Amino acid sequence: MFIAQISRGRTIRQFINGTMTAPVLYSMIWFSIFGGAALLEERQASAPDQNLCCVDWNTANVDRFMNDSYIIDNKAAILAETDYTKWGVMCAYAKGTDDSCTDCELHWMSMFSTNFSSSGSLEDFMTYIKDKRYRYGMYNEDESHVRLSCLGTTSMWFAMMNTYGDLGYFLCVVSMAAIILYFVTSSDSGSLIIDILAANGNSNPPRLQRVFWALCEGATATALLVAGGTDALGALQTVSIITGLPYTIILCFLCISLWRALAMECGDIDPYGNDFRSLS
Repeated sequence: MFIAQISRGRTIRQFINGTMTAPVLYSMIWFSIFGGAALLEERQASAPDQNLCCVDWNTANVDRFMNDSYIIDNKAAILAETDYTKWGVMCAYAKGTDDSCTDCELHWMSMFSTNFSSSGSLEDFMTYIKDKRYRYGMYNEDESHVRLSCLGTTSMWFAMMNTYGDLGYFLCVVSMAAIILYFVTSSDSGSLIIDILAANGNSNPPRLQRVFWALCEGATATALLVAGGTDALGALQTVSIITGLPYTIILCFLCISLWRALAMECGDIDPYGNDFRSLS
């Protein structure tokens, strides 16, 4: 309904180009550029000169390691250990699974021992991890490369932008502004349609009423996120898709109706000729 309203007075060619051709071409260009850049970044991050990998450690497990009774009883000897090959005792606590370190973890232990200090102790290494937080192993030291596959889908874009050095912060701000504009305009158009339906088809309903529906939409989404988290919102999206599935059948009939209307407009079909009832 929103697209129909803003397309009023335009030709069918303009409508198709503006609502279908242009968005598809833009999406293809956008995904080609940024998707290709992300694939290149992933390959460079996994190259031998960077060898970034997904280390499944976090600061909470590092703290748990420090508070373990065995570590406390033998703290001086364990934390003073400078041979990184003997730091594997930490992996069981850092990952919370087993007592073996992966090649990725051993690699970063070796990198720390080589690049920082040949006499660096396990305690120094743990301090380094806690300072890096989740970035440990996924980023190189100057954060010019990142292993995108180690991150969640919500973090990949901003991590990719940060690889552009000093320009990264600016790109992240622009990205946030674009996301906000997207949600604001989407909410505005959705509120307009709901407002028109609630106003019995009035194409120019009061703006205050539209604001009311926009606030209701935001409050509903917030309540869903607070009550059930992202899973609840995902379930609602799935239900919306399933509910809209039957309308695809109606759309097929609408396509036929549109074709017949255009054929009548061009004079190819007699508007007073055979119809569905006479064909039976």
